[in-house]
Amino acid sequence: MLSDRFRFWKIGAALAALAVLVAYAAWVGPKAYPGYHEARRDPAAFAGRTIFFGGDVIRAADDEFTFRTWDGLVVAARGRIGGDQAGFRISGTAVFRADGTLDVVQHHVYRYRITKNLLAVLPLLAVAFFFFRTYAFDRRAFVFRARSR
Repeated sequence: MLSDRFRFWKIGAALAALAVLVAYAAWVGPKAYPGYHEARRDPAAFAGRTIFFGGDVIRAADDEFTFRTWDGLVVAARGRIGGDQAGFRISGTAVFRADGTLDVVQHHVYRYRITKNLLAVLPLLAVAFFFFRTYAFDRRAFVFRARSR
């Protein structure tokens, strides 16, 4: 199973399986979990349905807020998220209204996102450092081999 025989076929099969899974998710995902962009394309069909949303909070008030989607659309939403959330990223579910606004059902505000990402990368860098200190990639054989000391 882990022999060097048919290595390229095994790698090709794994990449093909990954490509099939990505294509399936891209095809089925928007139908199973519609987002704001799908609802905006056909507002009449999605009016009153629960959809997923996400973006960066621009302005927050007591019972409403405005956020910018990841491709630049500005959306108004009704729901309590707190007045000090401007500038943070938000995602959640909401009921879509025919006029393009949202009534938030549940949400999550991502505070300290950059700090969390940096803290998550540190262990990865440590593992990569020790791995590449111990192993070297042999391009001719297309494998990692232990470095000679």
